[in-house]
Amino acid sequence: MSAKYWMRNVLIVTFLGIAVSLPADDIWIVQTPMGSTPGGTGTQVDPYTVPVGNTTSFDTIVSGVSVKTAIHIGAGTFLTQGTNGVHTVQIPDGCALYGSGMGITTVKLADNSWSSGSGVVILMNPSSHASGYQAVVRDLTVDANFSNQDSSTTYSNGISGAGHSFLVEAVEIINLGSRSGEAFGMFIGNIGASDIDEPSNVIIRNCKVHHPWSGSTAGMSAIHPTGNNVWGGVIEGCYVDLSEAPSAIRAAYAFAGAPQGLVIANNTAIGASRGVHVDTPGGYSPKAARNVIIRSNRIYKCDQGIGIGAESDTPLMTDHFENFTIESNAIEMIDGGIGIALWGSTKGFLVKNNTILKNPNATSSVYRKGIYVSSGAESHMVVGNRFGPGGDPYFEDIEPVYYTQDAAKKNHFEDNTWTTDTVSPKQLDSLRLASGSQPAGTSLWRFSLGGAESDANPTTSLLSSDLDGSNRYDYFRLSRAPGGATSGYNIVLDPFGTSGVYVGDADSGNLEVGGWMVANAGLIMELGSRLRVKEGTGGRMGAVTLVAGQATVSTSAVNSNSRIFLTPQQDGGTPGAVRVSSRVAGSSFVISSASATDTSVVAWLIVDP
Repeated sequence: MSAKYWMRNVLIVTFLGIAVSLPADDIWIVQTPMGSTPGGTGTQVDPYTVPVGNTTSFDTIVSGVSVKTAIHIGAGTFLTQGTNGVHTVQIPDGCALYGSGMGITTVKLADNSWSSGSGVVILMNPSSHASGYQAVVRDLTVDANFSNQDSSTTYSNGISGAGHSFLVEAVEIINLGSRSGEAFGMFIGNIGASDIDEPSNVIIRNCKVHHPWSGSTAGMSAIHPTGNNVWGGVIEGCYVDLSEAPSAIRAAYAFAGAPQGLVIANNTAIGASRGVHVDTPGGYSPKAARNVIIRSNRIYKCDQGIGIGAESDTPLMTDHFENFTIESNAIEMIDGGIGIALWGSTKGFLVKNNTILKNPNATSSVYRKGIYVSSGAESHMVVGNRFGPGGDPYFEDIEPVYYTQDAAKKNHFEDNTWTTDTVSPKQLDSLRLASGSQPAGTSLWRFSLGGAESDANPTTSLLSSDLDGSNRYDYFRLSRAPGGATSGYNIVLDPFGTSGVYVGDADSGNLEVGGWMVANAGLIMELGSRLRVKEGTGGRMGAVTLVAGQATVSTSAVNSNSRIFLTPQQDGGTPGAVRVSSRVAGSSFVISSASATDTSVVAWLIVDP
């Protein structure tokens, strides 16, 4: 609630902490029967009268009011010719437009108002950005009536306005349409001002945009607050259904500029290509959007539920999106699409406790991605999200890009799982990608812990894995090369491509370490365990038969300071004491016996200090 008090016949209202003024002397407009004569003085006891079907009286009244006038409209449908260059119906700065209720008071664009071009049904604050001026539209329906406009009309907007403070509450917009360009249900905000010291706020509450013109062939955005510099506000409790519009671009809630601390909560979006979308940066510095909260929204049958940035964004461009909270949203996809998309211009988001489902009626074999972390996206926390249904071959719960040296970094994934895992939830604590060419029931992991970079530490947290629809964790695979190892290893760690750790050979459960294995506290072998060293070319262990008391062992494993251990295995000829009589580092060493007729078999083992 706004705090109100009276001073010198002017109503003072605190709006988001900003004192703004509305006049105490309002005007009233009512509708009279068709054929009656317009009249009245505009007072509450003698309101202006507009006959049913009259296309000029309403426009004349609202265009002629003074700055900061409150306009009260009674029940009925009031026709307007709006604003498109031919007709100019502009509601001055700081005015308030109050209807008698959504569906009770309707402001409708008259048939064939515009022969060509585009325009707006209600234009608020058309040019001024004066500090403290608050524009208000409340309790009415706006009918864009696009189907009854000339075929040369490109699009019509419902409500537009340029100013610093807007309150739109309990307003319904219907019959929005476009043939080219983009139509907006509400396009309001600090569109042109460069002075960031002046407050800029938009509040849109409990509004509806639905039943768009079904013939639209271009784009539309239902609710689109904006600002060329820093702005904030609240978008709450609204309902948008664009499922009847066949256009390729149908944004339910779109945001541009540099919102700071904006709250988008408890809204509903149905049938949009984009449910909630924050993209184009502002025109004046600072341009980056920060600290936006997107919480408890319901998004159904949308191609992209929540999208921040654009697919074409360069990684962490100057005007990036930072420190968003995307929490407790319910998203349902129909055919293909992405639940939550974090494009490469995003950094430091908390994506928490969202539920992302496939619509039960969806039949398409196009992949649906729950959460997509794009190349360049950085430092995101993706925690506690739920996906469903589990086991669907075309539903991927978390899919980032293939992790290469220039891909997303420092992202953390924890406690993400399928919605059906309520008793013993799988910990999808990391990245589950499509199975690709791997056998059914396995996961393909693509990830780089360092790649060509000098960073010796993992740049992204990996904690655990989901597998094939069961609660098993024995097929965890992490590999630098797409596809991992091909030899059946269950766990493959290959951080830098030069050495590796392979845990759990498919055949015998061996541990293989490529490179050095360091045990600072020692190595313990329990009773009955075995130590095996592989023999062969370049090996560190083997056996050789002496000829006339001598044998040359060829192996690249020998070094100048290698400790070479010799043990006779089988006597032959006249045995004698054996020793290493010479060596060539990296090539060979010679075993000699004290007996010139020794033909024994001698085992050897090389250990380096």
